Amino acid sequence: MNTAKKLAFCCIAVLPLATMPACITDLVQNVNPAPDSFIKTMNAEWTTLPLRAGITPDQAWTKAMDIVLLSHEMEMISKETNYARSAWKYINVTKGMYTSQYRTRVIFRIAPTKDALLLKVEAQSGGEGRWVSGYDKNLLDTVQHDLNAILGK
Repeated sequence: MNTAKKLAFCCIAVLPLATMPACITDLVQNVNPAPDSFIKTMNAEWTTLPLRAGITPDQAWTKAMDIVLLSHEMEMISKETNYARSAWKYINVTKGMYTSQYRTRVIFRIAPTKDALLLKVEAQSGGEGRWVSGYDKNLLDTVQHDLNAILGK
């Protein structure tokens, strides 16, 4: 085999290896993309849920804790400051497969005026070292609906 043929053969053999990292990176990044419900934002806003007449702040606290505990484990609970935050929950976003590239958590507190519950849902997409912050619209709507059904006006 002459030199030109050897060089051509080597280039053909090495070409797939040279492009493979880009292909693998694209494949890995697209395996578990953020769901359509992910809204990118630097700071998720607090949602105010006014309490129905007759609902005390203690009742609101207990009911909110019950509802959030149905789907999330709690990471921080401070009854003294009326603040609670769930641990990050890594969500299944594609065909029921576990992903470490998307996570959510729920935060709530009683308003200083004691007449409302403040709710925040945070979400992050991207994975370790590449997290992009935002919130999950579907989770926010679900938790807000559940809380309003019990506490709301």
